[in-house]
Amino acid sequence: MVNSKYKSLLIAFMSALTAGAPFSLHKNVKYVKYSGTSFNKGFTLIELMIAITVLGVLLAVGLPSFSSLMLNQEVKTSMSDFHLALLLAKSEVIKQNSDIVVASNGSGWDVKFGFTVLMTKDDLSSNITTSCDGSCPSSIIFKRTGRLDPDDSPFELRFCVNGGTTVVVRCVSVSLSGRAHVEYDSDNNPANEC
Repeated sequence: MVNSKYKSLLIAFMSALTAGAPFSLHKNVKYVKYSGTSFNKGFTLIELMIAITVLGVLLAVGLPSFSSLMLNQEVKTSMSDFHLALLLAKSEVIKQNSDIVVASNGSGWDVKFGFTVLMTKDDLSSNITTSCDGSCPSSIIFKRTGRLDPDDSPFELRFCVNGGTTVVVRCVSVSLSGRAHVEYDSDNNPANEC
């Protein structure tokens, strides 16, 4: 059986919770005291206008940085995908004990074992430009030894953004030994390589 003073306290507490009204419990008072103040919920028009203005200023400052970040990510992704295609080709050479070809397909590249396509990457962004010294090879042949075909020459493929932005140029260089090395252009000048 509940004591009557605790029962009244419990009833007052429960009614305050269901009504959503604030209440206070005091040590020396044996009852619940309701505050009779009313609260306005919502924003004034001035507060809303200030919040929208602050949001607009933050967007105006952050949007150019965000677009540069997105372009940097596109360059990194394209370079990384090409590098992974080269690594896949080199590992498949060892696994298959046969020549593997990495060939351009217009909008990306294919890794081929004979007539079997092992990997296709054909979603190179339209914002990305690839360039080499002279002309880029249309295909790269990895021989059974894991090295490049003797008819091929070492090259460096540069990934950059159309229009000369401040986005960092990324490069993948391939040596005659078949080793692919990733670099970035520290001075943002694609003309002088990475």
